[in-house]
Amino acid sequence: MGLGATHAKFWETIESKGIENAASDAGCSAGRAAIIVPIAGSEHRVFPSTRTITGPDGKPAKFLESVVAVTYLATASGRALSGEWVSEKMLPLGDVYFRGNHSIPFGILLPRYAPNPAAFAGAAARAGGRALSFGDAGAEIPALPRVPMRIGLWKADEEFPADGRILFDSTACEYLLLDGILTLVNIVFKKLAES
Repeated sequence: MGLGATHAKFWETIESKGIENAASDAGCSAGRAAIIVPIAGSEHRVFPSTRTITGPDGKPAKFLESVVAVTYLATASGRALSGEWVSEKMLPLGDVYFRGNHSIPFGILLPRYAPNPAAFAGAAARAGGRALSFGDAGAEIPALPRVPMRIGLWKADEEFPADGRILFDSTACEYLLLDGILTLVNIVFKKLAES
């Protein structure tokens, strides 16, 4: 099934749930016509009746944000967060998926933020997150209402190169498919890198 057909199925799922239920399952708020989906601190409005999505500026949302918002609303189980933090490879089939081209793209963040925890804390705050004691520079980001992520960066030293780790609540796969999780990571990392 191609992206267009998959995307259409997700819209159908949202429509069959109804705005209130879809919003509730995803931990989002809803009005009469739209569901508000915050993605890393930026509100996106999803309009199921017209199958459109607007970004924080009221213009059509960017492609990746649109895909994540629709997938999230369609996939959301409504289950409460477990409070158990796991790496991407500990998610179901994550050890197979998160390799090679699907590896977490820490190269976007490490040069700028691993040696500068204060700058990383500021970038995290602009993405709706907060500083966290995790590595040399760490933060918890509410990437989606029910898909938080914890990011830890370690600066290089005489023995090891700069490195990073990411943790998700163990329920993350009840809200996004693995490719959606990686897309969300890319959105968040890009936002942090541009802050």
